Amino acid sequence: MIFEFPKKLINLGADYTIFDKNNDFLCSVDFVKGGLIINNSTSKLIAQVIKDKKGVLINIADSPSIYIDEDINIKEYLVADKNMDKDVDTAKRRIPKFDYFTFGDLYTYSYDLFQKSKDETKPIVIANIINNPLNDDIFKVRIDDDCNILKTLCIIFAISMLIY
Repeated sequence: MIFEFPKKLINLGADYTIFDKNNDFLCSVDFVKGGLIINNSTSKLIAQVIKDKKGVLINIADSPSIYIDEDINIKEYLVADKNMDKDVDTAKRRIPKFDYFTFGDLYTYSYDLFQKSKDETKPIVIANIINNPLNDDIFKVRIDDDCNILKTLCIIFAISMLIY
């Protein structure tokens, strides 16, 4: 799937709707103080991307949280890791499963986003990000159809919030 976004994400405007390749509703993006929230078709919160002083925290429903620091180190972790009961099934489902990293020049919006499973040795490219050659205020994103599109979009939004 291919998307176009402004480098300054706030320019998306309120309730920006993202459609998939079949022109079906994928999600809507809205802005809150310090970040953005992503809702599904019934307007229920499915993800939030919040910037703090040292990085960006991504919380996605039924997934481990992701923190991206100012050096663009991407880490999956459980927010309530130390306080959570070890026998809770939800905690077992949310254990971090992937490592994420980028390759390329982030500041010119010319990079690839990779995902590597904990039990595999070879990473896969889940997204290609390029600067729009016709409009320097916009970047293009191609996301692999086999990956978690919501999580990938959130990581790309978080990186954009850090570098722009």
